[in-house]
Amino acid sequence: MAGSSEGQSYGASKAFEGTSAMSPGGGAISGGGTGVGGGSGLGSQDTGGPVNLTKNDSQQQQQSNSSADNQTPWQGQANAAIIMLALAGLMLMAANMIKPTNPTLLWVKRGLAIGATALGSMVAVIGMNLISRYNQQMQGGIFLAGGGIIAVLGAIAAIGSFHGSASTQLETGATQLTNQDAAYQSFMQHSSWNSGDINGMYKVDTNLYRVDYPSGTNYYTWNGDQGWNFVRNVPH
Repeated sequence: MAGSSEGQSYGASKAFEGTSAMSPGGGAISGGGTGVGGGSGLGSQDTGGPVNLTKNDSQQQQQSNSSADNQTPWQGQANAAIIMLALAGLMLMAANMIKPTNPTLLWVKRGLAIGATALGSMVAVIGMNLISRYNQQMQGGIFLAGGGIIAVLGAIAAIGSFHGSASTQLETGATQLTNQDAAYQSFMQHSSWNSGDINGMYKVDTNLYRVDYPSGTNYYTWNGDQGWNFVRNVPH
């Protein structure tokens, strides 16, 4: 019977067979199927929330920051050279400004000069390393020249501080007197030394004078009519 339950079941079965996903020859999905690309595929029916890209963005930012870091292999040496060059310059300046009117200041002057020489030499070595190892001609040349100059000037100041007549030339404002100067003539009149026994006489400050002898150096103050007063002796 057309309206019986068996007839309805048979019709439904035939209808299902007409839309089967498999072709009669066992082929792939037919054109009537719901493929991924068309109809109700994954691309058109995805109802999920937005994709979270925070992690990816964070990773990209970290990679960007790490790539921006200074990776120069000689940067540490260059920074150290800059600091040492500045310190050496300050030490040399201080050494040349100190007036060694007492033994303590004299040794401070020597220490600063020796320190400036050591730091300048280290900067020059760094400059040579940048040139020879990393081929940094300009930067290495600057450190080599600057450090070398500081080292030489520091050595001159250090060596001069151990010699009476040479060290007086490094004292700020020290001028050598001649036999025509009033202070020189006055000193010779009041001193038991004659001009042949004096290596040199210098005016260090307003009323402070330095006299170099073969055996050492003496400092005196001269107050005009009040005469000469002995300050100290620095033996050679």
